[in-house]
Amino acid sequence: MLQLRHPARLLIKHIIRDGNGISFWWDNWALGGPLCTRFSSAILLDLGLSLDIKVQYFIVNHNWCFPHSLLSSIPKLSSLIPPCPSRSDTKRWIASSSGLYSLMHTTSSLAGPSPLVHWFNLVWKSPTIPRMKFNLWLTAQARLPTLDS
Repeated sequence: MLQLRHPARLLIKHIIRDGNGISFWWDNWALGGPLCTRFSSAILLDLGLSLDIKVQYFIVNHNWCFPHSLLSSIPKLSSLIPPCPSRSDTKRWIASSSGLYSLMHTTSSLAGPSPLVHWFNLVWKSPTIPRMKFNLWLTAQARLPTLDS
């Protein structure tokens, strides 16, 4: 298996319409992730296809048209929903339920949910100046820069 060129591609799900801007091999568009993470690149290279080939190459007359040797290597390709070439491709941000990018959802997706600490309400729900909240937060974490060693 090859390594992803950009690991963030795992968080982007491509919805195939015309397939023009979506990499067949590197982008997350089918079968639960980029094909490069699940199959050997020899599959494409044996067919004489570039690793940078676009999904559009396999769409003919609004239907999938995969070579038989590719289907024998990746049989799940035959169960894909036919594309809709009259529209442009779209993207969804997997980490967010709305499909739109959100730093909060992305962080919790990558790092996992963080537990609330007992002083959360004391710091963030208090009716004080934001600068004071920030200093109180640093103090609660013993991260306030002082001259103490």
